[in-house]
Amino acid sequence: MKIEKHIKKVGKIHIDMQEIIENNIEMVDFTIVIPNKTKSGILKEIQIKIPCYYDNECKEYLLTSNAVKIIDYTKAMYMLIENVISLEEYITILKVFAEKY
Repeated sequence: MKIEKHIKKVGKIHIDMQEIIENNIEMVDFTIVIPNKTKSGILKEIQIKIPCYYDNECKEYLLTSNAVKIIDYTKAMYMLIENVISLEEYITILKVFAEKY
């Protein structure tokens, strides 16, 4: 599965397969938008798969906590790679993530 390879790259995000089975979690396509340096436009769109569960009551897919982590880490990583943010800004973002998650 493509997402498993990605998860190993971005950090300590683990998806419990038992949770997926019990909570009817599906891997759903998601687009991350990377802004340009001036943040006035789109530099790149990244396609990833994230774990979501379908809520029958509201008829929508809802993000799991792991999905939010994957989105945040992936966006920060690509913004660093594309030189939208500096290494110092990236490190600050990672520190915030560490406190948040």
